[in-house]
Amino acid sequence: MSENVSLMVSAQPKLPEGQQPQQQQQQQQPLSSAQKPRPLGRVRVQGQRANGQPRKSEDFSVQGEAFSAVEKQQSSSTGSLPPITSGQQTPQHQRQSSIQSTSSSSPTSDAFRLTRLQQREQELLKKLQDAAAREKLLKEQVDKLEKMLGTAQKLLDDERKARQGVEAQLADSSDSGDKYRLLYEEECRAHQATAQRIEQLQELHREETARLMQQLDSLKDQLKQTESRHEDELAKLHREHQQALSDRDKRIDNLKRQVAGALGTNSHERQSQIDQLNKELQKMVHEVETLRRRTGGGGCQQCPTKDAAMRDQGEQIRQLGAICQRFRGQLSEQEQMLIMLLGSKTSTGAAGVSKAKQ
Repeated sequence: MSENVSLMVSAQPKLPEGQQPQQQQQQQQPLSSAQKPRPLGRVRVQGQRANGQPRKSEDFSVQGEAFSAVEKQQSSSTGSLPPITSGQQTPQHQRQSSIQSTSSSSPTSDAFRLTRLQQREQELLKKLQDAAAREKLLKEQVDKLEKMLGTAQKLLDDERKARQGVEAQLADSSDSGDKYRLLYEEECRAHQATAQRIEQLQELHREETARLMQQLDSLKDQLKQTESRHEDELAKLHREHQQALSDRDKRIDNLKRQVAGALGTNSHERQSQIDQLNKELQKMVHEVETLRRRTGGGGCQQCPTKDAAMRDQGEQIRQLGAICQRFRGQLSEQEQMLIMLLGSKTSTGAAGVSKAKQ
């Protein structure tokens, strides 16, 4: 870019010394709307002169060789920038026409053309600055695009790696699918064998169930027969037990009557003896009282004898009372023994009845 600008500056014609201040004054003057830099990609065409006369073909704003070289370099580097047109005439033709017009024109026209050249130089400088800014912008865009391209390339690499991983997984899954298919077939065969084994076991179960049901029916029949036989035997035992109980009751009644008869006879005799002894005792007591009253008035020779006799009789009475007490104890003991005997026989009969019922 700097080499092209230096070439363009060196290619400009040198002005006389008297005209250089005027050029500097013109450079310091502000640019009009027509002299402002145009947007990139467009060609500025000034249709009229300042005095209202139409411009010639050489008065159109064109780019020099340096700017054309810059545009070519930018178009070759980017490949996407639109070429900037230079008008209807080529730079060489414009240079020749400007030289001819300069040699043939008057000094006034030379000054005017010099001013025009200075203006064109300023425009070219502006355009070069715009081109440099655009080049910088395009370089930034190129850098961004390169970064985006690197990111896209990285994404493509990641996608390629992911695709390779998926392909590897698919290959592994196909291998595992074959393995699982073999396992499934083996499992199906095992399932069929298990189903056959289950059918065999079910058949054996049905046969065993039928056999057990037959045995159960036979056992039920045997149980019914045994129950009927046991009921007959129990009824027979009950009848025999009732007969034995009736016989025992008869024997007990006979024994009771015999014991009661024996005890009744002995007790009656002993009671009669006791009554007689009591009567004799009362009689003797009455006699003693009578004798005591008779002898109470004075002494008697027979009193000692009577007293001795009375003492003997009293001793006899005490002995008779003791005998009576002994007889009463014997009678009570006999009654208790009889009661115990009857109770033991009754309990023995009840136990036999309960055993027979069981």
